[in-house]
Amino acid sequence: MSFRNQFNKEFSVTSLKGKVHLVNFFFVSCTTICPIMAHNLKDVVLGNNNIDLLSFTIDPENDSISVLKKYHKNVAENVPNWTFLRGNKKDLRNIAKLYLSYITNNGSDDSYFYHSSSVVLLDKKMRIRGVYDSLDKEEIALLERDIKILSKK
Repeated sequence: MSFRNQFNKEFSVTSLKGKVHLVNFFFVSCTTICPIMAHNLKDVVLGNNNIDLLSFTIDPENDSISVLKKYHKNVAENVPNWTFLRGNKKDLRNIAKLYLSYITNNGSDDSYFYHSSSVVLLDKKMRIRGVYDSLDKEEIALLERDIKILSKK
């Protein structure tokens, strides 16, 4: 699987082994859940060096590197531990399966995806430790608690 970040640098998901991290899926032109998700997740990771956030676009055709870079500047400029990633649909499907992200493909090929407001928490051994609704303040509080617990281990 190959992904590039908002600065057009190749990014290996396995580089986060040994770090607690979060994964979510979004697309820049989303006007429904994505802005709320971004706001809530920014609050979780801002100033927290114990966690990294990976946000994979599900719309790589429209979310070019330059679009992701601009989005990063607008949404997460002061959050160095938040990485926006894009790849091809096949790699996206594989990473979604890896993270049990609740991305669903209703087509027979890789041409159609939709996503949920879920964010996946992984421990230092890259094991899934929880899935949280990033739109729900109570679940965000649980996520923050669980990050603290995992960061101590």
